[in-house]
Amino acid sequence: MAISRFSLCVASACWAVTIGAAVFAQSDAHADKLKGCAAKTDQIEKELDIAQRAHADNARIAGLRVALEKSKQCDDKSLARERADKVAEKQTKVEERQATLDRETRNGDAKRINRAKEKLDHANAELAEARAAQDS
Repeated sequence: MAISRFSLCVASACWAVTIGAAVFAQSDAHADKLKGCAAKTDQIEKELDIAQRAHADNARIAGLRVALEKSKQCDDKSLARERADKVAEKQTKVEERQATLDRETRNGDAKRINRAKEKLDHANAELAEARAAQDS
């Protein structure tokens, strides 16, 4: 058995972690079925649970509790609107970054071109994240 190299105390702690991972994986499968406000509330509850178990700083825990309270007033239509606005905002940012890259490419400064590419990549990643949130 792979745990045999650990002492009994360490092995039991590892066993608890294994069980916890299985339960967490099961709750992730459940969360995949949730959409909109229910998914948002579920995610906040998970983060709060993890923060409390890890004895995270009190400000983080307090912030998650406030977010959980606010999520109780969540409305799927308003959440969808917020997420669509976020996608539009990120799309505008990508377009701005692309225009900057085009301008820097015309100017020919390699250092500025690379910096503009990095910023465009970052903006594209944020857009992808916003689109993923919109789909959940």
